[in-house]
Amino acid sequence: MLLALGTVGAITAKGRTPFRVARLSFQHTDLLNLQPLPITALQDPVLEDLYAGQFTHFNPIQTQIFHTLYHTNGNVLLGAPTGSGAATGHV
Repeated sequence: MLLALGTVGAITAKGRTPFRVARLSFQHTDLLNLQPLPITALQDPVLEDLYAGQFTHFNPIQTQIFHTLYHTNGNVLLGAPTGSGAATGHV
């Protein structure tokens, strides 16, 4: 997906000042065929207990995003269908 922004402007006390916004590119990642990660991948008994009553393994989407969400400080835009488990990634 490519989000392209053209010329936009800012309203200032002296009127409208046009400026150019760079093009932004977002990569789409296909869902990979990975083995589901067990909740023990959290390596934290408190967090494991939090999820233990709900499931024993992360689902495919949760498995694929686990490393990025849990081990990095990067920003992530996650778009996934309702009921896919994406909300668990926000915790």
